[in-house]
Amino acid sequence: MQFDWTTLGGKAPTALVKARTVAHHAVQWPSKAARANLEAVPDDSHSSLTWDGARGALFSQPLPADDAAVRVGLRLAGLALIVMRGNLVLDTYELAGRRDSMVGVWLDSALRALVRIRSHAARRTVSAASPNHSTNLCAGSMRQRICWMK
Repeated sequence: MQFDWTTLGGKAPTALVKARTVAHHAVQWPSKAARANLEAVPDDSHSSLTWDGARGALFSQPLPADDAAVRVGLRLAGLALIVMRGNLVLDTYELAGRRDSMVGVWLDSALRALVRIRSHAARRTVSAASPNHSTNLCAGSMRQRICWMK
C-alpha cells in the first residue's frame, strides 16, 4: 500500500476526527486478541502492533498455535479484520455494520480453533480482554469515514 504524501494536508484535521476515531476503535481488536492469548509483559509490548505494508494492515504479535503462529490484523482500507497463519490469510471479517458483540463472537470463534491455551491461565475471550472501546461501526457510512485512508 503506497501513500501519496502530496495529499497530506488536503483535508482539515477536524474533518478526519470521525474516521480517526473509528479506526482507533477498530484497531483495538488485534490488540485484544494478543491480550487474551499472550503472557502480559511489563512494557505492554505483547499487545503492540506491526505494520504490514503489503497488506495495508496492522497485525498483532504472533499468537501461539500448533503448527505456525497466528496473527490478527486490521486492514485499514475498508476496515476488515484478518486472521493469518504464517503468510496464509485464513479469514477476513468486514467491520462495517457490525456491533462489538458480533465482532467479539467472530474473533473468539476464529481463534478458539487455532490458538493454544495460555499456560499461565485459561484463555480469556477476546471480548473480555481490555481495553474496551466501542467501535460503533453501525452508525454512518464507513466509506465516508475512511475515504481519507485510500
